[in-house]
Amino acid sequence: MKLIDWLERKLGKFYVTGLMNYLIIGIGAVYLMDLFGLNASVWLRFSKPLILQGQVWRVLTFILVPTYTGIGNLIQQALILYFWWFVGTTLENSLGSRRFFLYYLIGTVLDIICGFVFGDSFVALLTYYPSNYYLHFAMFFGFALLYGEQRMLLFFFIPVKSKWIALADGIFYLYLIVNCFTGAFAPNWSNFALILVSLVPIVLFFPYDLKLLFRSVRSGISRLIIRLRNR
Repeated sequence: MKLIDWLERKLGKFYVTGLMNYLIIGIGAVYLMDLFGLNASVWLRFSKPLILQGQVWRVLTFILVPTYTGIGNLIQQALILYFWWFVGTTLENSLGSRRFFLYYLIGTVLDIICGFVFGDSFVALLTYYPSNYYLHFAMFFGFALLYGEQRMLLFFFIPVKSKWIALADGIFYLYLIVNCFTGAFAPNWSNFALILVSLVPIVLFFPYDLKLLFRSVRSGISRLIIRLRNR
């Protein structure tokens, strides 16, 4: 895409190589500080009112807030950090460090915009949106577009192609979107916006792969319809 190519050139040397390494170390460090009662997450979460009061570091530090807290979630947090690291570093190796940094930067900026647009809503403040959850979650769609045939061990022993895991994740995404309008705090526009903007980098950076996917799906549906008609 010409826009992405132009932004990449403008970025020049202002990017970080091995970005996911630093992010995962940072998130892990915050988790450990929370575990030992330092409450680092409380000081790092995005909060529009507090940012406007002068706590400007929250504009960026929210990306270091862990998804889970507490000793009971130690294994779960460790697994999700490893998964994010694996997917992120694989994408960086495929896209290049500068392009991947731009991918992450665009996703983060979109999250920040959502935080300021919806920061006054009750639900947004209740859940400290935005967070890194959807931004990292959506990276797997990019991974599956590039390595759809690669087998991954589901639950550590079931080999499943990444494209099928991505399909399950897509269904989960649809559930999350529906829940924004049917859940306890419906309509949850802040959550809905964060889900949508997490997919924007996928559209911007993988347009050719998405086009091939849509063609393949359309072709598969056409063949299925033909088979049903011939029965």
